Amino acid sequence: MSALRAAIVGCGKIADDHAETLGFMDGVDLVACCDRTRLMAEQLATRFEVPGVYDDLDQLLAAERPDVVHITTPPQSHLELGLTAMAAGANVWIEKPLAVDGPQAAELVAAARRTDRKLTVGHSYWLDTPALDLRQLVADGRIGEVVHVDSWYGYDLDGPYGTAIMASPDNWVHELPGKLFHNNADHLLNKVMEFLPSEDLLVQASAFRRHRRTYGDRRDELLDELRVFLADPAGPTAYATFSSAAAPRGHWVRVHGTNGSATADFNLRTVEVAAGVSLPTNLGRLLPSFSKVGAAARQALTNSGRFASGEFHYFAGFRRLLAAFYDSIRTGGPEPIALAELERMARIQDTIWHQLADRPTATASAGMAPPATAAELGCDTKSAGDDR
Repeated sequence: MSALRAAIVGCGKIADDHAETLGFMDGVDLVACCDRTRLMAEQLATRFEVPGVYDDLDQLLAAERPDVVHITTPPQSHLELGLTAMAAGANVWIEKPLAVDGPQAAELVAAARRTDRKLTVGHSYWLDTPALDLRQLVADGRIGEVVHVDSWYGYDLDGPYGTAIMASPDNWVHELPGKLFHNNADHLLNKVMEFLPSEDLLVQASAFRRHRRTYGDRRDELLDELRVFLADPAGPTAYATFSSAAAPRGHWVRVHGTNGSATADFNLRTVEVAAGVSLPTNLGRLLPSFSKVGAAARQALTNSGRFASGEFHYFAGFRRLLAAFYDSIRTGGPEPIALAELERMARIQDTIWHQLADRPTATASAGMAPPATAAELGCDTKSAGDDR
């Protein structure tokens, strides 16, 4: 089978990860890169030995006829670029978030179905090692029936991405409906949605600003703490927390079941199972500590083996997702993330941004925004997506 021809549109920082990963993949040739600032495309092409350099997507598509286009631009351009690429016959990978809102996400999904092209989004932790291990534990019934899920995503406003956002009021993040949260909500929410499959999730969102910086422009409107409660009318609930203040800046998901709980830590790359005490009181309190030490030792040995084999790295999930997407193109099989799930994620986010926009916010000193009303709590994702 001939190699699939790939192109990258948008040559900022995240494009490096795509170019590097494609270089490790068999049966894939990175043939072109494109950026409206041609110098950006040229520097990427030079560093990764990409033969084609463009500052216009239409020209790239006509000249190179790529099988896959990777869109790594700000989300405001995702709809136009994605539609253009699919119309030209290319399969499309889009960095998160898929689009600015639910209607745009639905339009992209509709185009993928209409053109019979593959479409996915960069949920890079979807197939990460801790996620796979956790998913297997749940499938094996180790924790029983799922009751509740907690997802936590810590963010560093002083890190490289946070610094860039706060450096200028013109940064594209400030243009998004959900601003800082919008660019990170996929990482927070996609870990819980597989356990809450309903189309009519109940959603309650609240946010506030904890950072004390002032700029005299719209950066002062940036909220940095988000709390989201989700409930499946027929099953589990979930609580999602985005925090730029709490330390350490954790990144984990915990699934609570009827027989125990399991926690996947994406920073430490571990999965820990906790069960209830089943022995007499004092002994029952003593022995679980030894069990936890043994489990930690086994996890350390497993991770050591993964490190030795090259699997223990930051972008393991990204590489698996990319490989699964390319396999779906070659075989004609389903995308690694169902198209319906991409739409559902966008609708849920629309609900969140709608609630945050319609309710007063607060600084940490004044407390969180008031709780949602009963009507807001019952807002389903479908109707919220239709309203915007």
